Amino acid sequence: MWQQRLLDRIQDLSDDRGRLLREGYDTPPGAGELSMLAWRTQLLQLAADRSEIEARAHAIGIPPAEIAAARAGGSRGRRADLNPEPGADAVREHVMGWVASDVWQIQHMAAIDVAHRMRAVTDAPRFEPEPWMVAQFERNLSALWIRAGNVADAIGLTVDESAGMWARTSSDWQRILDATTHSYDNEAVEERWRIYARPGIETSVIRDATAITLRVDVALSEQPVRIPTPHAMKTAAAAFLSDSSSGADAIADAIDRALPAEADHTRWEPAPPADPPQPPGRDLDTGAQP
Repeated sequence: MWQQRLLDRIQDLSDDRGRLLREGYDTPPGAGELSMLAWRTQLLQLAADRSEIEARAHAIGIPPAEIAAARAGGSRGRRADLNPEPGADAVREHVMGWVASDVWQIQHMAAIDVAHRMRAVTDAPRFEPEPWMVAQFERNLSALWIRAGNVADAIGLTVDESAGMWARTSSDWQRILDATTHSYDNEAVEERWRIYARPGIETSVIRDATAITLRVDVALSEQPVRIPTPHAMKTAAAAFLSDSSSGADAIADAIDRALPAEADHTRWEPAPPADPPQPPGRDLDTGAQP
């Protein structure tokens, strides 16, 4: 279901862009070009949002034919059914999508961070992030991983249900890198890295985590899953990125600097909330941002 929601989102974004394109813009004589510029900005944003979600769909292994069909359906004005009749597992399936979204963001960030550090060694560096941004990037990664693990535990996510959520084989990582960092030039890597280093990610995660009850009965899950740590994901990404790079000594040094020591904790447990759980905030990965 969480994979289907990606296809639904692609279809609806395609429809949204088509509708906006057909509606056009209204600029009365002598009124300047602000209306046209706003219209074009919206078109560009919708296209960028769809492109990012399509890249994620390719990265997790959704067949290209299904992605193309979703895009074509939206272009013909057919919207996906994002509000089906609620079933017994509707809430659980929705929350499962939160986990999948967090894990994707962690993998994407891990790949971008390693590429960001390695390119600074192998290419002429053009940007040098401030130390606070480097520290914030790592805090964002850690916060996302902890929240994803807490939610996965809370719903008793099984191994079968987590299939496809994160890379487990070399071919999985190759597909992720082909859809992301291998297609980014240096400026695209820098832009995405800085977006992922914004403090708002950690702030949003902490806010959401305080609204999730973390009293977990491990017996509810016969096959509890453990999401790979950001450190493990960076290690895997670095191994595959180095295969396509040159300069063994420089690459080895870059990998070492891209892989800080793992955090000592495995779970962050805020105080039990007084209010019912709320969905993750909108300041996370919404498509065009990364």
